[in-house]
Order: sequence, then structure tokens, then C-alpha cells
Amino acid sequence: MNNKFKGTKGDWAESIGNTIQVNPHKPKETNIICQIYGRGAESSANAKLIASAPELLEALQEMVRMYESVEPVGGWQGVYDQSITAIKKAI
Repeated sequence: MNNKFKGTKGDWAESIGNTIQVNPHKPKETNIICQIYGRGAESSANAKLIASAPELLEALQEMVRMYESVEPVGGWQGVYDQSITAIKKAI
């Protein structure tokens, strides 16, 4: 499986107006990835989740690599299978 992230490279972050940006602290390098429509806690939570997507994918990929190196026992196969499915969906 090719686990390379094909999305926009850089530091994703939520910014004002529920906009997801890359490199928000470097204005000349900033790219708006997407705009979350709506107001309030739900749209803010959605923006935070989307902004964390690259880190979540990286952590999940590392968990899969660790699992494959030790093959633990005790019901972890289901979690492993879900992880593989999520990674395939993300990349």
C-alpha cells in the first residue's frame, strides 16, 4: 500500500471563519484548503477535525506499522482492519 499523503503539504490549521489553511502563520505561503459553512460549535468542531486530518493519518499509519511489527493478540485485529480501511479512504 502506498501510504504517501497526497493532500496539501504543510501545517494545516483552523483560522477565522472556519477556514482551513496551510501555513497560516506565514501569510505569503498560505493556501486556503476549504471553507466550512455554518456557524457555532458544530462548524468549529468540523473545522478542527479537518485541520487535524494530516496528523491523525500519520498517527494511524504509525499505529499500523507498530501493529504489523508485533502482531499483538487479544482482539486487536478488528481495530487493525478499521485502521487499514480508514487509511485507504484518506490516501
